[in-house]
Amino acid sequence: MPITWKNITGPDFSSGNALMKAGAESMTGGLDSLAKAAQTYGTQQQDERIAVRDNNTQQFLDQIDQMKNMDNYNNQADQFSQSALSGQNVDASKIMGAYGQQKTDIRNLIKSDNAFDTSQQANSERLIGINEKPILTEYNTMVANGDHESAQAFYETNKGKVRDWSAALDSGQQAQRDDKRYNDAEVLETQTVDAGNIYTDILHASGTNEGNITKLLQNRFDKENIPQSIVAGLVAQAREQYKAGTALTEVDNREIASLGASFDQKIADVNALYDGQLADNSTRISNDEFENYKRDSDSYNNQSQAIDYIGARSGESSMLTWDSYTPNFWVTRGVQGAENAAEATHIMVGNVQKDLEENGSSTQKDLLAQTGGQIPGFVIKRAFDRVGKAEDGEWNVNEFHRGLKQEWLNYTNQYGAIQIRERIDQDRKVALDSIGKDKLTGVSALINQLRNKQKGAFSNSN
Repeated sequence: MPITWKNITGPDFSSGNALMKAGAESMTGGLDSLAKAAQTYGTQQQDERIAVRDNNTQQFLDQIDQMKNMDNYNNQADQFSQSALSGQNVDASKIMGAYGQQKTDIRNLIKSDNAFDTSQQANSERLIGINEKPILTEYNTMVANGDHESAQAFYETNKGKVRDWSAALDSGQQAQRDDKRYNDAEVLETQTVDAGNIYTDILHASGTNEGNITKLLQNRFDKENIPQSIVAGLVAQAREQYKAGTALTEVDNREIASLGASFDQKIADVNALYDGQLADNSTRISNDEFENYKRDSDSYNNQSQAIDYIGARSGESSMLTWDSYTPNFWVTRGVQGAENAAEATHIMVGNVQKDLEENGSSTQKDLLAQTGGQIPGFVIKRAFDRVGKAEDGEWNVNEFHRGLKQEWLNYTNQYGAIQIRERIDQDRKVALDSIGKDKLTGVSALINQLRNKQKGAFSNSN
């Protein structure tokens, strides 16, 4: 039979396909098994981490639960902060929540304990009070019945059974005093007599004085348990009665006045003596002149003070240097007035001093030597005041030079009178001070002598 394409068949792959299918199924099954194994391992690892995290968290919670006071709580605060728990395998939110709650629990526990203690104390005090009441009642009954001796004995026996006896004892003592003051006429009369005797003794005692008599009396009355209703009037009048009893007499006052008058006469004699000396000296220097001298000499004793005075009152000067001064030149208008005026004054004073040393009289030279070769500042100041100046501060150098020489001449002529006046004033002051001290000492001594005499007489008059 001829071969045609119709009777030629293709190859048979059925068995190969079966093998490939079987292999694919086998490979698929293996991959599924591997996936399941991997999943199982991951689940186990996760479970282990959760278990460790729960365990770690529980350890922190157990630690928190052991905190029973605020000191322990605060000392561990650093362990339970967000930063401290971060990075650890724990439930930070749960731990921090438990830590915060523990603070509230501790405070509630403290409040509960305090309330319990307060309740226990109150109950204890109530029970003690119940036991104390019959004892106090019995004591108060004795006091109310006037049986003070039995009340005192009862107190001595039972004083350890009551915590505070003060109120009951005060009441008992007051009742005892009241009984003596109002109900026992015999005791009241005796106390009145005793108070009078004590008053008289202390009033005339040698150690008594105006300052301590009130205290002495009150202390003695208290010591003798004499009630205030009896002694109050005596204490109130004691000081005035003591003053009246020890007061100086008219004779004493006349003796004191006489001694004071003798000292006053000495003072008058001293003033008369020195007033006469002043009158003799007044023809050389009047009181006004001397007072002006004293005022200026106190304020302008040295040359620098006087030069500053002149500079401050001078106008501006156009001269910048002063090698010499020019007659009739006016210290005026410029930019360094005070400095130039001071320099001019210094140069002129030096020239006058040099002229005095060379050409002055012996009296002038002697006086200049006594002042250390320096014209005193107040002489310079008065010379400037003598020549005067314009309103704008201008002053003539030549006039000031003449004025300075004239003021020095005046000072030389009055120097002796000034010295005499100063000596008179000083001698008067020394004499008056001495008499004043003698008067104070003498009069004080006499007053003390006469007062002590009166005190002695008053003490002996008891």
